[in-house]
Order: sequence, then structure tokens, then C-alpha cells
Amino acid sequence: MFCRSLLIALCLCSSVLAQPALVSRVIRVFDFEERAAGNLEDVPMDWDKIEGSGRPHYVNGKLSTTFAASGRHSFEFELDGGNLIYRYPSGRIPVVPGANYKTSGMIRTQGLKHARARIVSYFTDVDNRPVKHATKSSPAFISTREGFEPVSSQSEAPEGAAWLVIELQLVQPSMWRESTLGAAA
Repeated sequence: MFCRSLLIALCLCSSVLAQPALVSRVIRVFDFEERAAGNLEDVPMDWDKIEGSGRPHYVNGKLSTTFAASGRHSFEFELDGGNLIYRYPSGRIPVVPGANYKTSGMIRTQGLKHARARIVSYFTDVDNRPVKHATKSSPAFISTREGFEPVSSQSEAPEGAAWLVIELQLVQPSMWRESTLGAAA
């Protein structure tokens, strides 16, 4: 079965708590319009495919002109079972502990039965190690209408955080459903 999820126009915003609530700034925009900048590769610049258990080597993401929320390109994920995750790695988006960070994007899915798309963000320390209890995820998403729809997650950079990591995921229920293990009946 061919399933497709398109993710585009990610926008990372930050607002420092000590400033008024309406103060915000965009830290990084991923619009995937990279051909003019010389990226002739299938994958957007600096994004890494995460491999391992449950992530078949034969499923991939690519820059595409099939659909776009704006501009000409999107980051298209093709899934035929398993999970597909791309990461914008540690060491590229610096953060300030105590500041709020919102990661938002536009997603369009097509043909999904069980898999869902989501944006996951977490913080790492100066040595690129994940900071415990600092992972946030957008709700597991599947399109309910034609076109792109907004998704986002928001978190505060904890003490010791130095970098923000972003993952774009197209994952099966075993990854996006909350575990009920340990829940009282």
C-alpha cells in the first residue's frame, strides 16, 4: 500500500518569558525551497533519516513538487509499512533555558489507515545529549479534509538545554498511541 504524508513550511518560534506575551520571533523557517540554493539532493539540507528497528530502509522522504502549502516544494514522506523519521539534529538551533519554543508546520496526509504524522521536538545539552523529560510532540495527525492543516508543539527549554532538535515523523500506532501499561483499571 502506498501512503503519503507531506510536511512543509515548518516554523520555529520563540518567546522569552520575561517579555510581554505578544513578543515573539521566528528562529528558523524550513520552507523546503532549496533548489535555488543549490540543493539538488532528494532530502532537504541538514535533515538526517533515522534508521533502526521498525524503520525500513526502503521508505524515504524527498523534496517534491507534487503538493505544496506555499511555494513549489514540500518534504514528502512515502510509507509502505513501518515508520519514517527525519531529524534536524542537535547543534544547529541554539536555545535559551527558560524560553518557550513552538514548533509548527503544515501537514497533508493521504491514504493513511493506521500511520499518523507528527512533529516531535526535544532539547539537548552542550554535549548533544538529550535533556530528560524535555520531549514534546504534536498530536498524532491525519488529514480530515483536502489541503494542508497546521500542527504544532510547544515547550519550555529546561535548565541545561543548549540545542533544540526537531523530528518529522510518519509513524505507526505503536509509536503514536499512548501506552496504557501501568494504568489503573
